[in-house]
Amino acid sequence: MSQQNPQNRARIILAVCLAGFLLLIMIARLNSADKTPDIADGKGDFAQNPAIVTVNGSSITAEQLELAAKSPDAAGLGDETAIKNYIIQRRLLYQKALESGLETQPAIQTRLLSAREDILSDAMIQNHVSQVVTEEAIKEFYDTQTAQKPQELQVNARQIVVPDEAMAAEIIRRLNDGDSFSSLALGFSIDRASRENAGDLGYVSRDMMDPVLSSKIFSADKGALLSPVKTDQGWHVIEVLDQRILPAPSFESRKDAIEALLTAKAVENLLEELEQSAIITHHETPSDK
Repeated sequence: MSQQNPQNRARIILAVCLAGFLLLIMIARLNSADKTPDIADGKGDFAQNPAIVTVNGSSITAEQLELAAKSPDAAGLGDETAIKNYIIQRRLLYQKALESGLETQPAIQTRLLSAREDILSDAMIQNHVSQVVTEEAIKEFYDTQTAQKPQELQVNARQIVVPDEAMAAEIIRRLNDGDSFSSLALGFSIDRASRENAGDLGYVSRDMMDPVLSSKIFSADKGALLSPVKTDQGWHVIEVLDQRILPAPSFESRKDAIEALLTAKAVENLLEELEQSAIITHHETPSDK
């Protein structure tokens, strides 16, 4: 991906902030600046849902309890009773704040306005993402990327590494006479990692090996016993056991990463579109003078 400018980074950060969406909703509903009747009086939208408890005549619904349970502040509270006590305390504090006239203070009104703006902004993002980043879109992206990715050959091989060419020739002779590759690897190989697996390297890709070994192994046929190959490690006697095309990662293993990528891209595109169609004027502030 090309280097992003600060605006693009800000768009991606907004996508990440979706995780705080539920908490912001709860804060706004519990701290509404205009004394919305659903909280202050137990009326309005929340009145359509059955109350699980009332506080001074104000209803707390199961929906509000569920939102409270998802709040980071309630994360360590434990059971439903503790969470219910938590939201009751919040409602009492809210009612006392209204009674005290705190919502009329300019600083509080600014914070409430900012919280409302954050909630509606995140709601807009969530609504847009839900329409764009669908299961079908994620699957289509996966299929396209899988089809475009070059198929990678892997080779399963085993090796015996010895310190000099004469010993490598002796190993080849003994293999041709019918000695077991595994027993010779266990007995003579100086490469500890492969020796512990009786010489088996498992399935390897080209970039996982010394270039000299890789060029020999990947140009050989299945079942071939190669002539000794010299590297800085020593002399390698190699047998090619199998070849395969590396399986593509499953859809399930890639789904979350693709969803995150498409979400960030969807938010970036939305903000870019809004910015291009908006009239934005930067006013001079005293600090600019």
